[in-house]
Amino acid sequence: MDLNQFNEKQKAVLKQFREALNDCQLPDSEDVYLIRWLIARDFDLAKAEKMLRNSIEWRRKFKIDALREELKEPEVLSKYFPAGFVGRDKSFNPSMESAIKLIQVYEANYPEYLHRVFVINAPTIFAIGFSMIKPFLNERTRNKIQIFNHDIKQWKAALLTEIDAEELPACYGGKKTDPDGNPNCATLASPVNMGGVVPKSYYFSGKSDTTNKTPLTVANGSKEHVEFQVKRAGDVLKWDFHTEEGDIAFALYKKQDGELIPIVHFDRVDCDMSTEEGELQCDDTGVYVVEFDNNFSYLRSKKIWYSIKVESATARVNGTDLDSP
Repeated sequence: MDLNQFNEKQKAVLKQFREALNDCQLPDSEDVYLIRWLIARDFDLAKAEKMLRNSIEWRRKFKIDALREELKEPEVLSKYFPAGFVGRDKSFNPSMESAIKLIQVYEANYPEYLHRVFVINAPTIFAIGFSMIKPFLNERTRNKIQIFNHDIKQWKAALLTEIDAEELPACYGGKKTDPDGNPNCATLASPVNMGGVVPKSYYFSGKSDTTNKTPLTVANGSKEHVEFQVKRAGDVLKWDFHTEEGDIAFALYKKQDGELIPIVHFDRVDCDMSTEEGELQCDDTGVYVVEFDNNFSYLRSKKIWYSIKVESATARVNGTDLDSP
């Protein structure tokens, strides 16, 4: 993106935008990054600032910046999830064929990265569903989405207006193929995965492991507290829990002068199909309180299995575990 395309008034707004974000730890501080947020909100400074601050909180909550290092892609997804990246469009942006549910995430957290979305061979029901969510999308984003029915000539021509034939798989009207001539580009370094029948060996059993976990029943309309002593500043409190059925609210507090000071704020968690994991580096010593809250459930109690421990910061550096009770 060339900043010379913007007028002096817009550049002045960019300067004000940067100053307004002095207190933020930005993922990227370059002008090109910041101006995308202004473009997404038509250079409305207040709206762009709110949008970026919300995104920073989203990145913190879901640990977005650590995903590539910490998240291991499940084998079943790498083999059978029907998607892929095979080239670049004429604006030199990676092609993004995303499900409609992801568009709002792109819009809110990656403004002006989404260049174009083509939905091809869309059934009538899809068009109906999309018309229902359109009002919730920003106008700039709506204008980037093109939906085509089963008219192959129409959608192939549209794709070629945005993507060079050499970058587009032959099955979509381009010239790109596998070395063996496969038009689906299934064996390239960055293949388009066409999915397939998932073997039963990958099926989810629906039961989380309870090994080395402590059971706890939280009655309907009540909450339970579990306390942990942190003896050294910098130690890490780690948690891993799941419910046998239904959701549970989780929060973490520090006990101070008889009061509970929120550290991790109250949040309802769906964790009956998979475990909820997290950790917190404790800057201060003292008593930390884990809260499992079922106040929102008037009729059902919830059974939880949890493993919570305090890990020494020194032990983490040395690659060993030193846990306090």
